[in-house]
Amino acid sequence: MSEIILNRATATAADDLDLTAPTVRKFRTILLLEQKDMTTGRKSSFTPDMDAILGTEPDHVLAERFGLSKTTVATRRRKLNIASITRGHSQPGVSKRQSISLDADMKEMIDGLAPKLLERYKRMGVPLANLEPWQVIIAALRYMEESFSTGRLKP
Repeated sequence: MSEIILNRATATAADDLDLTAPTVRKFRTILLLEQKDMTTGRKSSFTPDMDAILGTEPDHVLAERFGLSKTTVATRRRKLNIASITRGHSQPGVSKRQSISLDADMKEMIDGLAPKLLERYKRMGVPLANLEPWQVIIAALRYMEESFSTGRLKP
């Protein structure tokens, strides 16, 4: 139940659990009281999985999914130095003229990780049909960054 409340849009969670939207928001508030922001040590309304998809869709879309305001999502995204996704760009904050070259080994690694990440995002309620290589790279780098900051990985 907590997974649904924390990772799905308020309306979706309410439908799935046969609850009202205000009840879902109250449960979400209670569940989030135990979570702390790794950068400040203060309580946060964002889970690591929520942080991982910031910048992959417009802030207002993620705000609805998370049951938060667009301003809260945008503030968190900027705090983590994540570019916003903009119309007409294939990557957040990168113009169409810029690109990255992928060698065969890197392409193979990305192709292996993409289905695993896609499955994880689908469990979170993120309606993605596929992941672009830049999304896989960003998710992997964020995971490594979090792992270093929590001590799971050592320099």
